[in-house]
Amino acid sequence: MADERDGRGGHSEHGGHSEVANGHASLADWLQALPPVLDRLGWFVPAGFRPDFSADSLDVVEAVLAEQVTLAPTGEWPADTGLVESASAYLGEALLRVAGGRWDWDADPSSPTHDLPLVRFDDTLGLPAAAPLRLLIDARRAGTGVELRAAHERLQRAVAEYQSSHPGWKPAQQPEPAPPPRDPWLTDWLDRRANAFPAWSEATGEAGAWDFARGSIDRLVNLALRRLTTVEEFTAEQNAEFVEGAAWYLGETVRRSATGTSWQYQPVPDGYKDARDYYAQTGDAWAGSPYLLRQPEGSMADPRSLLKVAVIRKEPDSVGNALAPFFL
Repeated sequence: MADERDGRGGHSEHGGHSEVANGHASLADWLQALPPVLDRLGWFVPAGFRPDFSADSLDVVEAVLAEQVTLAPTGEWPADTGLVESASAYLGEALLRVAGGRWDWDADPSSPTHDLPLVRFDDTLGLPAAAPLRLLIDARRAGTGVELRAAHERLQRAVAEYQSSHPGWKPAQQPEPAPPPRDPWLTDWLDRRANAFPAWSEATGEAGAWDFARGSIDRLVNLALRRLTTVEEFTAEQNAEFVEGAAWYLGETVRRSATGTSWQYQPVPDGYKDARDYYAQTGDAWAGSPYLLRQPEGSMADPRSLLKVAVIRKEPDSVGNALAPFFL
């Protein structure tokens, strides 16, 4: 049976909100989660959606919320499929691009937005902080279809008003904190795979073919489909060395070819049996497996998962299609 996490790359909200924030306990957690959370919005929006953080794109997000989020008669929200959290992150980024500022976290127990991520705008404007999730909730309940655009335009007017008396001024968006250091498990895995690469290459019978050129990706996928015809073969212990080597080679080829791409790893938090258990309980599909992240676009891909999906579906083109955003 295929792992539900494959191909990558639910939380509840009860009148309040904090569970929709995906259990992030701090600003650092939220900032680390932002790229995959933003990337996940693509699961829900129509094909052709342009994630340019414009007012027009916010109209689309609000329409998707209206279509996919049905309020209970009591006004409570249903369990979040990931859409609400991703839309909240997208809205926050859109507002910061208008009025500058930074992400923050509301740690005040007396605040109506306690335990939620906030956007704090450029201090020069003197505007109050906003909780994007709260704005989404209010927009869905208002049901006008233009509430997010209105929030965007209010900020544009505030910026324009200040600029009228201060020509040349522009709001400053503060850089996010530096990413945390590489996880020790990832460092060890990358070192082991790099050291094992010569032997892996020889074992494929095509040692001269693996030059980390982008064109070798199709060759790798076709090799994997010839050697592994079922998901059982993909996960079999006797094929683990080939699969691990293939996943590393695929990821390393993308990392070397796509500017701004790096390996990432999120360990499964304590209290969960394994990555599948963590996914089942939280909806976070990225823990427990090395994956690629390209900044600043936020494109993500799990090489092992992509190869597994290609084997399951017998679709060699699926890997290249999934990796296309890394080469735009």
